[in-house]
Amino acid sequence: MAIFVRKATEGEKEYFKGMTYWECGISKFDHVYEADETCVIYEGLADIICNGETVRLEPDVLAFFPKGTDCVWNIVQPVKKYFR
Repeated sequence: MAIFVRKATEGEKEYFKGMTYWECGISKFDHVYEADETCVIYEGLADIICNGETVRLEPDVLAFFPKGTDCVWNIVQPVKKYFR
């Protein structure tokens, strides 16, 4: 599965602040997405490894993970995100 990443618009950043909040300290873990997920990163830095490719998530990035995405999260700086 491919991860879609782009810069979030100001409107998207405000909209996502009303969604579920998640934060995590420096760590590395496997994760499989049971449902589609879209998130906006507000703080921190994470490298997501999926199908041999690495995607960097940083502040103001919107990311979409399709259902079934199997990846590794490598959190380099503590991450704060909102998602749905």
